[in-house]
Amino acid sequence: MGRGSQHNKVLVEVDGTLQGSYDLPTGSNIREILIDAGDGRYNQMILTSTGVSIKEASCPDQICVNWGNINKPGQTIVCLPHKVVIRIIGNQEGESPLDDISF
Repeated sequence: MGRGSQHNKVLVEVDGTLQGSYDLPTGSNIREILIDAGDGRYNQMILTSTGVSIKEASCPDQICVNWGNINKPGQTIVCLPHKVVIRIIGNQEGESPLDDISF
């Protein structure tokens, strides 16, 4: 498809409610976001120019921590015990956003 830079956003939902929308940092910058899932439950999200990951979480199974880095639109990290969904949305520069219709 087209060439150019990607304009991706990271969306964070907790229990179906949008808690935040973040741009991926550029260069070697790192941004850490604490996701508060209530009742002392949390997920520590790391944003870098190469993607998103969970550094630490208070959930018992640690699947979200072990998931690793996501970096493409449509990819998600889910923490079921905390009802947290982290997903990347975006499109290539100069392309129109994709919709749900395909032929």
